Amino acid sequence: MAALTIIVAPQGSLQGVRDALRDWSAEGLIDRFHWVEPHMVASGAISALRIQSGEMSGVNVQQLAGRAQQSVIRIAALVPLLHGVETADRATEEAVVRMAEASFGNSPVTRVRIIVARADSPHRPDEIAVEGWHNVVLSPEDSVGPGVGRAPLLTTGDEVELGAHTAAAVAGLLGLWTGAGESMLDSQGILPGRTIRLARFFYRRLDSTRLEADLRRQVLDTERAIPLPTHYGSPILSVSDAGLAATEMAGNLWQRHAAVLKGPREESPRSKATTIGALAALKMFFGFLGAALRNAPRAWAAGVINSVRSQTAAAVHGMVFGAAPSAYAVVVKGVTADGMPASWLDYSEAIASLDRIVDDPASPREHVAATNLAGLWRDYAAAALTLADGGERVAGLPPIQVGAQRAVVRRSGQIVPVLRDGYAGVPPHLAAAVGDENVAPFDVLGAWAVEQRLRKAAEQPTVGVAAASALTELSAWKGAHFESFAARVGTRIGESLFACTAEIKAYLDTLRNAADPDDLTPDINASQRRLARLLRIIGVVALALIAVIAILFATDVVSLESMIGVIVGLVIGWFIVSLLTFLRGQQRLFHLMNARAELMGEVEAARRNLRHATADARRLADAYSQFLAWSRVLGAFLEAPFGREPDSADHRGTRLTGLPISTRIGEAAVDETAVASAAHEIRRGLFAVGWLSECWDGLLESAHRRVGPRGVELRDDVDVLFSQPGTGEDSLLPQWVDAVERDGGGDQSRDVAWNRVLDDLAGSHAPLAASLLSHVSEDWEARVAAVPYEQFVGHTDEGPRLIGDRLDDSLLVDSARVGSSALVDVSLSTVSEVGLGRVILLAQVSSGIPEYSLAILASNHGRPATPVKAERVQDDEVKQEPPAPFGGLPF
Repeated sequence: MAALTIIVAPQGSLQGVRDALRDWSAEGLIDRFHWVEPHMVASGAISALRIQSGEMSGVNVQQLAGRAQQSVIRIAALVPLLHGVETADRATEEAVVRMAEASFGNSPVTRVRIIVARADSPHRPDEIAVEGWHNVVLSPEDSVGPGVGRAPLLTTGDEVELGAHTAAAVAGLLGLWTGAGESMLDSQGILPGRTIRLARFFYRRLDSTRLEADLRRQVLDTERAIPLPTHYGSPILSVSDAGLAATEMAGNLWQRHAAVLKGPREESPRSKATTIGALAALKMFFGFLGAALRNAPRAWAAGVINSVRSQTAAAVHGMVFGAAPSAYAVVVKGVTADGMPASWLDYSEAIASLDRIVDDPASPREHVAATNLAGLWRDYAAAALTLADGGERVAGLPPIQVGAQRAVVRRSGQIVPVLRDGYAGVPPHLAAAVGDENVAPFDVLGAWAVEQRLRKAAEQPTVGVAAASALTELSAWKGAHFESFAARVGTRIGESLFACTAEIKAYLDTLRNAADPDDLTPDINASQRRLARLLRIIGVVALALIAVIAILFATDVVSLESMIGVIVGLVIGWFIVSLLTFLRGQQRLFHLMNARAELMGEVEAARRNLRHATADARRLADAYSQFLAWSRVLGAFLEAPFGREPDSADHRGTRLTGLPISTRIGEAAVDETAVASAAHEIRRGLFAVGWLSECWDGLLESAHRRVGPRGVELRDDVDVLFSQPGTGEDSLLPQWVDAVERDGGGDQSRDVAWNRVLDDLAGSHAPLAASLLSHVSEDWEARVAAVPYEQFVGHTDEGPRLIGDRLDDSLLVDSARVGSSALVDVSLSTVSEVGLGRVILLAQVSSGIPEYSLAILASNHGRPATPVKAERVQDDEVKQEPPAPFGGLPF
């Protein structure tokens, strides 16, 4: 809850107070306050000018009460005792108090009258102090600090000069200085009677914006290299062979997760050669004999082969080639419809098409749950972070060891390069044939596709030279980036995808061979024709001999019995000779039939394995898509784990003139050597092994804020990101990737790290902070040399030690001067740290002083300005003072 401060002031010369406070408010030095003048107070309503950040606007004070609860209400009445300046009437002050007490409920109300007077002022009021209020008289003095000496403030007609000195004291008394803490009067009781107190204030503001910017930039710098972590206070090693370290880590990662990317396979049944039975041989013989007589031996042989052909294989092959000829061409021939080499995306789309049509048509299609690869990507991120900071995160993915010491890769591009380092070297006139998309520096499959297309373009006479030149550039680019850890992981996934694609091609070839309608070789066709001709010759010879015997019988050369016996013998001989000739002539065909029968045993296993392989290929394609997305995130994160420092204009400091000399505003002078030394020392403690984990966790926790309205889906479980697809409108991962690439790591991590640095500088590294703040510049134009910090502060941070110092006593009667009335009774320093900077407010007040001790009232009541006997008057004054002036309590 904030405090509500209302200043009631008369019109006239004190307008300079409001203007000074408004100017300082515009510079961020003064907190919000409200200004009320007598004409703004009406029955039932009080208006005020609200001044905040230099802007002034009108408000209704009663309405403020209904908007927010206030921690405290401070009502300050400015009472000028100056020549020609009227004071606000008491009715105005009391009206504001009554309104505050009635409107703001239980919020405590602090009432203070701030009396502005000068020793040479001819103004003689009847009363100053009011019972029930804190009555504070601003000491009419100005000095750079306590104990230095005092410059008296005399009556002046310059509103600016009067306003600046009064405004500085008002801000100190009411706690309006930004960063200076609460008002010293909020917790203090009001002194009894008509008692006043003298008060003075000193203010110091040390701005460290430029110093902090330089130190922060050097401490959190990861652009040149990833900080070398420390292990138990000692720096670990930096690897000399980043490629070897990347290969080792990628191998360990693949060993942990290779199984999840490959499904089961079924063994093909082993079949032995089948012996053809006698009846089957006879059936085949007579079938071939009929075909020979019809002069169709090839058709007979094809029919025999087709009798053992797989109908399932034919159906699958027909569906593949008929329903998805382009997919078939991509998988089997490696080319797209336009004849260009296929990319991995073409393979992915083709495999998705095949996966939809290779199911068993006799069984219903089943829902298959997508494989959750969240564990792979968690480990991928953990491995990349381990390479960078040497932390132990996952069993099986240990830090790189060089001998007995840990080692790290200090260049983020050697772990996961950023997208802007991608390949974009295809000339515009080649873009139509090759494609003009950029290739990410870890996209090994994308680079492979571009390379294949460039090689094809290099064979064309019109663009061959340009394509050859682009190939050379591509080769050099690959050499610069494909040694990274990300590229090694991408290579593993890409090789598995292509191996799976080759496996699919082999299964399709098996089904094609089993379903081919004509796989008789020319040799077999020729042997079939020769065998048919030979059997016809044998048959003709047998028929001729039978005819001869018949003629001999007709001419009575042989008897009927002899003729029948010879004919039977010739038929038997023809059958035996023809059968033996057929069996010997069809040995190659029988071998082909056995091979076909064995192939048919493999067809069913091939069909089922084709389903497994297409599922694996689809899973690998999805994994590669996710790999590209997570590599983009990790590349941007490792380059800027603390995010990117916002662009800021050159800091010009607070440019104010006319400040009282008690109010000093300076800027910490930047010593580049001291900053570099401090940054080096701080980094040793800030970047221990595993330091990236906190930044990475912070990045994940902020994901729901980066992806827009849909981020609510990640608010409760950010791990959902690890199972999101790498592409698609429904996936949150691409949206988060774009945000991380744009902004780098998180502001939250940067702020956490910097706050830790500030804590260290306030604690264990306090000497470093002192060296950084050793000199202060009060001249924003750098025309005057910086002064030492101690000189700038001027003991204002040593409040309790300054008790007993003397305030200006020119407003007191002589008897009060001789006594202790003008001595500092309470001296309170409030030191607030703003980053490395400081805001110091020193408030010094006297003990309670009877109102009649003021010289300007003493003359009104007929008291002599100078006592006859100073010692006696002093004794009398001591006796007349309240028993417990101001209580001597600390504020």
